[in-house]
Amino acid sequence: MKNSYEAIFGLGGKKKDEEKKSSESKPVSGENPIEQEQSSSELENATSIKKEISEITQGRNLEDLASEDLQKVLAKYKEMEIALGLPEAEPKGDVREQMLRAKEIMGDDFFAHEEIEKAFGFKVNPELIPEVPFSREDLERARELNQFLILRVDKTGDGKPLTLAKMNELLGGKTKDGSKALYADDESGSGKIEDDSWYKDEDFALKDVPKLSWALVSKEVISSSPDKNYLDQTSEIVDYLKNEVFKGKEIPVEFQSAISEFEKSKDGIEKLMNEDWEKAAEKLEGLAITKFTRQTPAEAIYDIFVYFQNKGERLLENMYTWTSRRSSDGELVLVGRFDSGGAGVYGDGPGGSDAYLGVSFSRSL
Repeated sequence: MKNSYEAIFGLGGKKKDEEKKSSESKPVSGENPIEQEQSSSELENATSIKKEISEITQGRNLEDLASEDLQKVLAKYKEMEIALGLPEAEPKGDVREQMLRAKEIMGDDFFAHEEIEKAFGFKVNPELIPEVPFSREDLERARELNQFLILRVDKTGDGKPLTLAKMNELLGGKTKDGSKALYADDESGSGKIEDDSWYKDEDFALKDVPKLSWALVSKEVISSSPDKNYLDQTSEIVDYLKNEVFKGKEIPVEFQSAISEFEKSKDGIEKLMNEDWEKAAEKLEGLAITKFTRQTPAEAIYDIFVYFQNKGERLLENMYTWTSRRSSDGELVLVGRFDSGGAGVYGDGPGGSDAYLGVSFSRSL
């Protein structure tokens, strides 16, 4: 969706034909001369800002700009909105009220459309923002458990799928401090994944997108989850739900059903892990508890990028989280070690374990 100033001026330095008014022309009937002068001044300011944008873009499309230039253009667009007197788009009605309440509770651990814009450089259509599904009690408990609330979106401002690869492209392969976003970035400045990366053609990198939703996410992996295989990690997630997230209250029916499914399947999956690890990985991926409480690779990357671009603090800097997706060779994908060398993306069979491999908690219900 184009902003009003884009409709007037166009993008990428391409000008539209404009009718120039003579400075000596008389105001049309009924128009206040002072208002006309103000309107003319607004257009002059906006035209000047447009020229500055053209100098930055040099004829390139927004999607082709490096992250630094994109941020400059974004700032200029904001100036143009002000110059033209355009109102800032905001969520309306119940969603706006829910967001204000959530922001009050979560404080600086609240990441919504403005934070996404700061992270990736595109505007989120406020009309697409879903309702916040969490109660005040849910949010207060999440705050106590050192979780943050984040709005996940599935598309860029121009409607393109916000895949893991697209996120890296939008950042030009670099985070705001100039360090690598993904370890596998080709360092060309284009934000492309290097040709010899094992996952450059994987669906989880090129097709999967975050689910459009609000999510509560732990800043660290569940403390008891490292050095455990995928099945045992899932048991730790169940304990975390019972003893921490829903402590002292009734567990919602969706989670009760997911826990019951896991407990009935656990012994069979454990046996499969010794006999056919690929089938065991498929079973684990398909569990409702996996889908309800683990991030996808795209969501894990999205969360750590948005968090860092806004707060300058690294999540999963020295740890990996095991996600909910399998790679094409059947291994379960893990994401993390997000240090200055960029976030790593790897895979392992469900029977693997490591002191640096845990699981972050995430829920959208």
